[in-house]
Amino acid sequence: MDSEEKKQRQRALKALRAAEVRHADLLAKVGKARTKLEARHRELRTLEAEIASLTRRVYQPVNGASPSEASGTNVRSARLIFNPDAHGTKPLKDIIKLLRAHGIVADVDLKLSDAFVEEVAKEAVEAEEDLLIVAAGDNTVQNAARQLNNSQTALGIIPIGQTNRIAEALKIPEDIEAASTLIGTAQPRRVNLGQILKDEQNVTGSVLVIAPEPGG
Repeated sequence: MDSEEKKQRQRALKALRAAEVRHADLLAKVGKARTKLEARHRELRTLEAEIASLTRRVYQPVNGASPSEASGTNVRSARLIFNPDAHGTKPLKDIIKLLRAHGIVADVDLKLSDAFVEEVAKEAVEAEEDLLIVAAGDNTVQNAARQLNNSQTALGIIPIGQTNRIAEALKIPEDIEAASTLIGTAQPRRVNLGQILKDEQNVTGSVLVIAPEPGG
């Protein structure tokens, strides 16, 4: 081995050692960041649970006449995911009132994140709840629908988002009152999940959706 080749190897070895030190340092920083991120994630989940609990306390039905007394129908329970981004919480009271007119008493969850929507929908399926209502736009509907795939929990849609193409395709009215009436009076039907997750490939399964019959 000549002197020049030896020098090149020494330089490469020195660079290797320096790279290994930087790697170890970066790995330690990543570990610390991951630990911190996990702690923040736990804090976020705790805060989301607190907000969900407070939301239910604010919007839970008040004592007094039951929906069945007012409308002559049987009381049904449901979960309601409401996205306040588009209109604030102003339409929420109207939606609750309209649903109650059809005997539906809903536990309200404000959309806090996509992950939170998925968690609420998953809980509805695990609890074998009959109805999950989503008052929002396409993104929130899709997040919920993934969790309802092949379940017996029906999806009701009140399209109040900025984009409501799913509701339009399913012939669900944009008017809040009409959409609430549909949820309160129509029977759910099976819809291929691919009709809801239009931009995703190789989608299988189906979701029970409260929507008019095709051609109806």
